[in-house]
Amino acid sequence: MSFKNLKYPLTKDQQNQRNQLIAQLLEHKHVKAFLTQYRVSQKIVEENAYRFKDWVSEKEKAESVSKDLLEANPTLGEYVDLVFDHETNTLMEVFVRTDALQSMNESLEYLKRYIVFDLPAQLQKVSFDTLDIEHESPNYLKAIALCEPLELGKKGMYLYGDLGVGKSYLAACITNKFAKQNRSVMFVTTSELLTYIKTTFGLQFEQEKMFNALKNCDVLVLDDLGSEPITPWSRDEVLFPILNSRMENSKLTIFTSNYPIQKLESVYSIDSKGNIDPLRAKRFTDRVSTCATPFEIVGTNRRNHK
Repeated sequence: MSFKNLKYPLTKDQQNQRNQLIAQLLEHKHVKAFLTQYRVSQKIVEENAYRFKDWVSEKEKAESVSKDLLEANPTLGEYVDLVFDHETNTLMEVFVRTDALQSMNESLEYLKRYIVFDLPAQLQKVSFDTLDIEHESPNYLKAIALCEPLELGKKGMYLYGDLGVGKSYLAACITNKFAKQNRSVMFVTTSELLTYIKTTFGLQFEQEKMFNALKNCDVLVLDDLGSEPITPWSRDEVLFPILNSRMENSKLTIFTSNYPIQKLESVYSIDSKGNIDPLRAKRFTDRVSTCATPFEIVGTNRRNHK
């Protein structure tokens, strides 16, 4: 004997509770919209009252999530939706995202234009449009005025200054602008780039793919130039060929650094072992100067004011 299909009659109280639930569901806006959308009778609700109850609860919970919480945890905007398949006459469940989550995902679609390296989370939404120019210094306003109109095929910017003055922020504004124009962009900390390339030793295809991306992407940001351990390999075999190619092909290149270009030459003339090679250092910094216009950003460390 199978117990699988046994059904137990509801008590009078249970039946009353079920009837009350059905009545409440039939008056609910989501249920009314469901019946209209799928052109089905209320019988579907009567036969699946508790499924509809759970559906309404999960749907409202997902749709009530605030923007801040949704950004912190996008899964809060996901839930199991109910749909009706007329071909099979079946109530089905599908995994969906709320309109708010879909809109948020669409608004960040441009981040897919970043090649290999993801843009740091704190810089993903920055843009020239959201800069609070009323509270910026004349120096920073000048930097914005120089960076915002940059065009592909033109000279880039070499932004230098102390830690935390907003160099990387402006560089990300530039790459985000072009990413939204469906251009290929890369934003990479120089030390992170070198570490990544070391992981491709012995993987010729991966290494060539990386170098081609660095040489040919529409916009490249080399962040924190000069902070990495200086070696003849990093200067002459990694950074120089990338910059030389971008210079020859007029590719828009942005740099951020703590050093003015004049100081950068001395930084790159001495490697981590103390060896001095001013000629190769000058050859390297000449490429930087040709690719970008220097501008010093002055001010206090913005990170200390957060």
